[in-house]
Amino acid sequence: SEGILRCETMIGVSYDADIPKVLETLRRLCTDHPLVLEEPAPVVEVTENAGSSINIIVRPYTLTDDVWTVNFYLQKNFKPALDAIGVEIPYPHQVEIHKEG
Repeated sequence: SEGILRCETMIGVSYDADIPKVLETLRRLCTDHPLVLEEPAPVVEVTENAGSSINIIVRPYTLTDDVWTVNFYLQKNFKPALDAIGVEIPYPHQVEIHKEG
């Protein structure tokens, strides 16, 4: 059935990272993918200042049939995108998929 899913990933970046640049890079990673919906817009925000990292939620929305395609694309590209701006990911992150509505 066609519905909208939220594909949610938490990424921890090091405390010396340029956070506005990280947010912009991760937001662009989402919006660059044709299967990520414009509405609702992707959410990319700092969610926690944790012990070993600043945690950022990356939450693009997509149609049900496309959720794994989008998820795999993001998982593959988070590190290269952050490497490209010189940002370290200090520990593994978690993925959750949520049904909307």
